[in-house]
Amino acid sequence: MKSITKILALLVLVFVFTNSYAQKKAKTWSGYVKYEITYEGDMDPQTRAMSPNEMTQYFMDSKVRMEILTPMANQYIITDGNDSLTIILIDGMGQKLAIKSEKEDNAEAMKDVTKSKVDFLNETKEIAGITCTKVEVTFPATEDSDKQIVTAYYAEGLNVGNINWSGQFSEVPGILMEYSMENQGFTMNYKAVEVKKQKLKATMFQVPADYRLLTKEEAQQMFGGM
Repeated sequence: MKSITKILALLVLVFVFTNSYAQKKAKTWSGYVKYEITYEGDMDPQTRAMSPNEMTQYFMDSKVRMEILTPMANQYIITDGNDSLTIILIDGMGQKLAIKSEKEDNAEAMKDVTKSKVDFLNETKEIAGITCTKVEVTFPATEDSDKQIVTAYYAEGLNVGNINWSGQFSEVPGILMEYSMENQGFTMNYKAVEVKKQKLKATMFQVPADYRLLTKEEAQQMFGGM
């Protein structure tokens, strides 16, 4: 269970950084974006061995399903921007567990998310066949970290709903296609390598019947404060 907890910590880090505000126009784009994940810096061998090399995100209206597969466990994060709902699914160690956070829980958690400042730059780059716009995101210093400036690219041409409503990239109006995150001495780099439009089923964004939905108390006991 400690290994799953460590993987979940990495997954939560990904979730916090990759979710932000996005525009909502007439008809939203539906499909998936697959990312390659690379690492730089000081990372212990055990953590690296169980860390993912790729991530896939599925988008439908204001819903997102993030999938990260590792040797220890498969993890999925489902978010719904319309209802401010979050579902974390863990499939590993012979267990299928679900953690669900409602609007009130997420609003409380968001109080601790550091607000960022975004500078939109007059520069574009083609990533996975999509023209992307460059931004610089400034995260102010906190008690636990120094000030950070992160360079990222987002896809303007893919019209999505309120997919990224809960994170530190809250002013980036589109799907992030390339970005990096620093965490405890190492850097995680994400770059989109495949983009595909397709129809998705609503069941992809729900808790499967064979998963055990944990109570808030059970989740806290298993995974601490996450």
